[in-house]
Amino acid sequence: MLGVGSAHGDDQIGWSLIDHLLPTHSAHEISFEKIATPGASLLSYFQRYDRILVIDACKQGMAAGDSVLIADAADHLLSDKAPATGFSSHAFSVVDAYKLAKELQIPLPHISLFLIEIEQTDVMASISDKLQQRVPDYVQSLERHIRHMQLDKFDV
Repeated sequence: MLGVGSAHGDDQIGWSLIDHLLPTHSAHEISFEKIATPGASLLSYFQRYDRILVIDACKQGMAAGDSVLIADAADHLLSDKAPATGFSSHAFSVVDAYKLAKELQIPLPHISLFLIEIEQTDVMASISDKLQQRVPDYVQSLERHIRHMQLDKFDV
């Protein structure tokens, strides 16, 4: 599980959710990592894992604090509708990395996206109250998805 973020306002939400999920899953077969810039570094994660859940802040025109889970994001990431800069506030996004991996013929993992619409990314600011208040909801959604991913892993 990858929490993408930076130290700027709501962009920290991916990191914060990793911190909330880690204590209940530390003994399980799930890796939790926080990354600051998804970019080309995602290529190494694509090669290391067969399933990835990316938690990231986004700017998609939803109401601040709204979230969306895309359980099977491959088609979405590779579609012409996914803008080159993707949904991320980072210059080289998950979309860019996924498309680059495909072009380089790097085996692509099953990827899920949990995206949270941000309110502000003020330099070195805290996460906004609007997003902080929704953390329990985000954790609950992510827990359900983790359970579903674990069940799918054992399906034949």
